[in-house]
Amino acid sequence: MKDIRAVRFENSCDDNAGEDAFGVLHARLQPVPFYELRLIRGDQLARLFPFAFVNGAFRFILAPKMEGNVFGHAQAKTASTAADPTASARDSIEPRLRVGGAAQAAKLVKRVQPHYPETARREHLQGTVKLHALVGKDGSLRQVYVVKGYCSLAESSLDAVRQWRYSPTILNGKPVEVDTEIDVVFSLSP
Repeated sequence: MKDIRAVRFENSCDDNAGEDAFGVLHARLQPVPFYELRLIRGDQLARLFPFAFVNGAFRFILAPKMEGNVFGHAQAKTASTAADPTASARDSIEPRLRVGGAAQAAKLVKRVQPHYPETARREHLQGTVKLHALVGKDGSLRQVYVVKGYCSLAESSLDAVRQWRYSPTILNGKPVEVDTEIDVVFSLSP
């Protein structure tokens, strides 16, 4: 790689950051600038992200994996666990299902279509925004975050998907939470 460039990202939303960066930028607890090192040779591009400038030096940050069991276990509040925090955790864990996105999409009862941002249209951005979501027992989205997607498309996806509603998922006669993925596709048609 002959051409090396450093790019600074101060805002959580910057389409120039690439699809994998938004989740990390958006998840920052403090608005510390992140940097990306770009190595370029001809039409090849390699990105090293993220770096932060801390105590007079650049530090590489291990970006969190935005997949897997990120929501933890569902804890049930029972009289025994509320009164005694040391009560058996095994007895207080509620079931939560991990369901594929296509299967959970079949239970969708209210879908709000995301707005295609004008910025993304001008920049000819298109693609799939991958979200990870926790659907509550009542079918509402309790938590949702971006795994991958360009910033403007990801923000539009979050705004829309947070309004979605699913029919409750029943397991052994009781509603349960569902851990799932959601793909939102943006395509510029000719």
